[in-house]
Amino acid sequence: MWRLVDERLVLGPRITLSTWWRAGRHHAAPIDPFRTIPVDPRTIDRFVDMESAEYRHVRYRFGVRAGSWDLDTVPLDEHFVYTSLEQRFLHGVEWSDTHLYRVAIAGIEDGSGRYHGCRTLGDLEHRLARLDDLNARIGRDGYRTQAEVRRSEGGVGGVRRTRPAALDEVVVHIGREGDVLLVDGVHRFSIARLQGIESIPVIVLLRHAQWQERRNAVATGREFVRPGDEHPDLVRLGPRG
Repeated sequence: MWRLVDERLVLGPRITLSTWWRAGRHHAAPIDPFRTIPVDPRTIDRFVDMESAEYRHVRYRFGVRAGSWDLDTVPLDEHFVYTSLEQRFLHGVEWSDTHLYRVAIAGIEDGSGRYHGCRTLGDLEHRLARLDDLNARIGRDGYRTQAEVRRSEGGVGGVRRTRPAALDEVVVHIGREGDVLLVDGVHRFSIARLQGIESIPVIVLLRHAQWQERRNAVATGREFVRPGDEHPDLVRLGPRG
């Protein structure tokens, strides 16, 4: 019990402080790890391909980084989850005929549980049923924030989450020109995109240094956000031109 209570009380402030120390104190434009921005899923067409272990290492390291990392991305239509959900929910393909199913079965057979920890056929069937339910729910009720989901369902899977709800939103990076790149939450993101949802909340894990400089310019009034050029990561930073 103490471990759960401790995480609930400490994780949010710890992330806020480490983000400020690592990145926020160096920039005029705020870097708030828990602030979501609204994005249109249809405007995101590339993702950052990371292994699960690599993502676990950086998932709370919100910040700013220079370099060419934002150019090393993969088209969304090459992501097996996105293409599989497209087959399933737009074309009515059986789960057993999708790439996702083949990846999951391979993980069951070799014992790796490579697809969301599914180690038995029962695990996989449960996971796929939840995806069917999620697609139906978003189609019926629209897309809800994770805070709304927790309030309506008392947590996820009946267990109250101990970390801030924002950390469970879809995660993105923003590249040098403001391109939004998918990082995590591909299932919910894909369903929202396939359902034609026009706006979902996301949290920004990493911003390219060039993009952050533009945010700094807007925040200090050296640049104005022009009508028609209202990038969701620039609004609320400064006056509009």
